[in-house]
Amino acid sequence: MTDKTFLMLVTGSFGAVSLGYAFYMHERAWRARSWPSVEATIKHVSIKHAGSSTTNDSGSQTEWFLPIVEFSYTVRGRTYSGARMFVGETASMAHESALALVKPYREGMKVRVHYDPAIPSYAVLNPLAHTGAMAVYGWLGAFLLAVFVWVGLFWGRVNP
Repeated sequence: MTDKTFLMLVTGSFGAVSLGYAFYMHERAWRARSWPSVEATIKHVSIKHAGSSTTNDSGSQTEWFLPIVEFSYTVRGRTYSGARMFVGETASMAHESALALVKPYREGMKVRVHYDPAIPSYAVLNPLAHTGAMAVYGWLGAFLLAVFVWVGLFWGRVNP
């Protein structure tokens, strides 16, 4: 296998999967708006440290956090527990952003959750896709597919 073939295989595959997942999250969020809702009880609210990354040559660190809101709810006599704030994934974020997402919730509070009628164990507090996660997958997929096209069209060409 040549380097060009390998690079096209990797970027094309990961690009298509990433972009496909972004579209899947968007489509599932669209359907979730019509899911039934039930009352749920907030069991736990917190912010979890998700990691850190170096942001520049000076070595300064950016800390990343995940908002956590755990709840329990009952559908057709069966009790479930969940912690999804949005459809799909919730991207890690700055502490202030995570804090803003959990701020409206308190332990013991009654809220409405939307659940998938085909899979009642899948419920969300907000029947939308988290735009941060969806954007990351969408832009990553678009970038990788652009690299795939560029490699296919221009790799190995010699300028006269």
